Amino acid sequence: MSIKLEVLGSSSKGNCYLIQTEETNVLVDAGFSGRHIAEMLSTKNLSIENIHGVFVTHEHNDHSAGIRGLSKFVGIQLFANRLTAETINKRINKQVHWNTISDGEHSQFRDLDVVCFSLPHDAVDPVGYVFTKKYHDRCVKICIATDLGYVPNGLSKYTDDANLLVLESNHDLHMLEIDTKRPIYIKNRIRGKYGHLSNDSAASFLATHNTLNWRTVLLAHLSHDCNSVPAIRSLLSKYNLPKTFNIEVVDPNAEQHPPVWLS
Repeated sequence: MSIKLEVLGSSSKGNCYLIQTEETNVLVDAGFSGRHIAEMLSTKNLSIENIHGVFVTHEHNDHSAGIRGLSKFVGIQLFANRLTAETINKRINKQVHWNTISDGEHSQFRDLDVVCFSLPHDAVDPVGYVFTKKYHDRCVKICIATDLGYVPNGLSKYTDDANLLVLESNHDLHMLEIDTKRPIYIKNRIRGKYGHLSNDSAASFLATHNTLNWRTVLLAHLSHDCNSVPAIRSLLSKYNLPKTFNIEVVDPNAEQHPPVWLS
C-alpha cells in the first residue's frame, strides 16, 4: 500500500502534479494544454481517461491552462473554490462544471481525504492542498503549498503533519535584483506579500517549523531566470537543518522528475 507524487511540471511555464494511490489518480493544477498533459501522462503509462480528478489551486494560466481541454472528459471531476472556478470559466469563456470546495472543509474523493487552505498570492482566492490516504492504523499525508508571497500564520497547521511537503522556493533575492528581463514593477510583485516565496523564506520556514512527520520536502516552482538548484543548495548549507527528512529541489529545466513514494 502506498501513495505516490510525481512532478509533471513546476515553474512559471506550467505546474502540474500527479498523485496516485492504488485506487485513484488525481492532478493538482493543470498548467499545460490538455494535449501536453496527455503526452506527459503517456510517459507514465497513463491516459487522460485514467485521471479521476483535478484540483486547481488558483486561476493563473500556469496552473489552469489545461482546464478547457480536460473538461471535455466526462470521467474527470474538476475541483476548485467558487471564486477560482468562476474566474476560470470567464477567462476560457466556457461554463465548465466544477465541484466547489471551501477552505478548511474536508472532502472525501474516492480513497483520499482532501482539504484546501488559503495562501497569500495575487489571485482571487488561492489555496494549497492536503491529501490524506488512510490505512487501517495510520495516515499518509501530502501537502502542496506553492504560490505564496510569505508564510502566513497558521500554515504550519497544514504543513507540519505532512509526510511529504511540496513548498515553493521561487527566487534567489540577488538573482532577482540583478535580472535585466523584468521591469521593477514585476520584481516588486514577485518579492511582495502576494507574490512568490524566496529561497531565504523557504529555508527559514524549514529551519523553524520542521517536524518529525516530514520524510521528504520538495522545493518547487523555481524561476527559470532568477533561481537555480545550486543557489538553493548553497543557501540551505548555511542553515542548521535537521537530518530527519530529505530535501529535494525540483529542477525546472529537467524533463523528468523522480517520483516520491510514501508507504
